[in-house]
Amino acid sequence: HVDNGMSLYSRLATTSCQAVPFKPDANFICGILKKHYGSLCSRFPISGSQQAWVVFNIHLSAFDTAGHARQVQLDELLQLAKHEYALGNYVLIAGDWNMRLTPTNFPHETDPKKLLWASDFPHTALPPDWQVACAIGVPTVRSLNTAYVDGQTYTAIVDGFVYSPNVKLEKVETKDMGFDYSDHHPVEAEFSVRPRA
Repeated sequence: HVDNGMSLYSRLATTSCQAVPFKPDANFICGILKKHYGSLCSRFPISGSQQAWVVFNIHLSAFDTAGHARQVQLDELLQLAKHEYALGNYVLIAGDWNMRLTPTNFPHETDPKKLLWASDFPHTALPPDWQVACAIGVPTVRSLNTAYVDGQTYTAIVDGFVYSPNVKLEKVETKDMGFDYSDHHPVEAEFSVRPRA
């Protein structure tokens, strides 16, 4: 078997950090490996408040050609996030959505038959006033069917954040590392509490 998973590293103390499994993907990798996906839900207390920052670190299903597994996982995730927001918490969902968060036209020569995994994020599925944060202009993921060649390998933006209406985006930036270390680029963002109207 293969051991893998997500982690969160923080200078701030959490009151809890819980792994929340999603419904398993029915497909197998190469017909032998079962894929399990989920979220790491971390709570960061706010001094003098009963509310907290609730951060969901996620990785949705990959290579789900029809997109069914991703849609089910997204629905489960948004139900959890809406519940936390209803409690007055400040909600961030961060990670690899395995869906294009925004349209791009990065040059590539990848055969479209190799891009069956690529699908678009359903923005209409978001609750009212929830928003997506991603940096435009720098890809966050590359195709893995060949070695990476700039301008030839397919790239897209699938890594980023979804945040609740009581959160304000200060900045978001993708760190272009030439895909030297991974098939993804790191995405950095700053958020703050949105003042009440």
